[in-house]
Amino acid sequence: MALLEMVGLQKQAHTLPLAVSTGQQQAAAIARALATDPPLLVADEPTGNLDSRAAGAIIDLFEELVENGKTIVMVTHDPSLTSRTSRTVTISDGILVNEIVAQALPLLTHPQMLEVTKKLERLVYKPGETIIRRDTHVNYFFMIERGQVDIVLQGKRSDDEFLARLGLGDFFGEIELVRGGKSIVNVRAAEEGPVELLALPRADFNRMMDESPLTQEAIANIVQERLKEHKAVDRRKKWKLFG
Repeated sequence: MALLEMVGLQKQAHTLPLAVSTGQQQAAAIARALATDPPLLVADEPTGNLDSRAAGAIIDLFEELVENGKTIVMVTHDPSLTSRTSRTVTISDGILVNEIVAQALPLLTHPQMLEVTKKLERLVYKPGETIIRRDTHVNYFFMIERGQVDIVLQGKRSDDEFLARLGLGDFFGEIELVRGGKSIVNVRAAEEGPVELLALPRADFNRMMDESPLTQEAIANIVQERLKEHKAVDRRKKWKLFG
């Protein structure tokens, strides 16, 4: 009865299964799975046959169980549910998609994510080591798998101007790849520790952009926003020099 109350079925305790809704049947299955107080609960498409309201109630219950110390492993084809999970593992054609790729490029289809995963190169940089030097060509789209990087605007007549710090799942190098030309900033590994990067070669980045218009649009918008930030900092820097 305590378990039925936990899933909101105490009033249906003596009701036959066919007399309750599909959502209530799912809730009863969860209560049954919890009967032995397991630390891990595996749910295969727990919201597959439910409307949005019933599905929301199931996920609310899962969140409550997690807060009480349970671990929930859920298999789903519904991408809207992944926003409420602490970790998402994507599988395409039986192969794991790199989690950083899925996080950084969520608008790709799963097969496209898998194709990007196969093309990646792994690079490691020591603390403080330069990854991209200003006024040099950029040949990779970088995604951060471990550590942090600093984006710095370097001036000829003053100290460096810190622009941003990027961390796990963030990316950089897209401005130069989209616009062409040389790098407008310095990028270096943060002093706190080494940095591990996933690097997508220019040709594969261009192919990805051509094959995913949604990703192309999203990255183009990010490029515009970052350029505005860079220009604003550059103006402030010039004002300090000559103002």
